Amino acid sequence: MMIKKCEWCGNEYITNRSYQRFCCKQCKERNVGKKKNPNYKPRVPLPKIKVCPICSKEFKPRDSKHTYCSRECQYNSSGKERTAICKNCNEVFEIKRRDIANIFCSRECCFKYKKVNR
Repeated sequence: MMIKKCEWCGNEYITNRSYQRFCCKQCKERNVGKKKNPNYKPRVPLPKIKVCPICSKEFKPRDSKHTYCSRECQYNSSGKERTAICKNCNEVFEIKRRDIANIFCSRECCFKYKKVNR
């Protein structure tokens, strides 16, 4: 039996094999990945529970980029509200960033504008 130092993480471990270079399977797999791709970064395990920034509800993410608990929260987070002027009645109204092309304050104004400007 001998004490060796892992080539990947630097931890010391006990082994019977003189050719063993890594302390565990994960260190060995990380080293193999680095050889194939010099920019290799080992996968970061997913957090078990995240908190939604909109509703503060706890949820289990499906991947590392998963930020919101639902589509509704994702939709509600899509930007700050801005003001715009209605093209028909010149009233100031608030719009979200995703609705930037919206130029009417309501459907009624839209219909009235289209009726007049045919």
